Amino acid sequence: MTEHDPARGPEQRRQDATDQFEQEHDAWVTTASADDLPRLAPLSFVRGRDTLLPAARRANPTAVDVTPSGQVRVALGHTRDVVLVEATAEIVEGRDRPPIRGTPSP
Repeated sequence: MTEHDPARGPEQRRQDATDQFEQEHDAWVTTASADDLPRLAPLSFVRGRDTLLPAARRANPTAVDVTPSGQVRVALGHTRDVVLVEATAEIVEGRDRPPIRGTPSP
């Protein structure tokens, strides 16, 4: 029989999730098309204070799907310890993005 580590408490899970977002730069982003068909895409991102800024071309189907509803789901981590975030997204063109971690605005 396989032995598993004991479950973490809520505070430790929250801290572990925060650490993951600090260390990772790629995530799976799920949206739904206008026909309610799910789309799943791996996207790189940078993290702002309270924001994830994934990078995608405006014509990318995932970016197109964001426009009507703004609803997205982001998954980060391994299958046995995944962090899921349900969020509202908006399109931010590169020149309009806020400064990230001390980088100058364009």
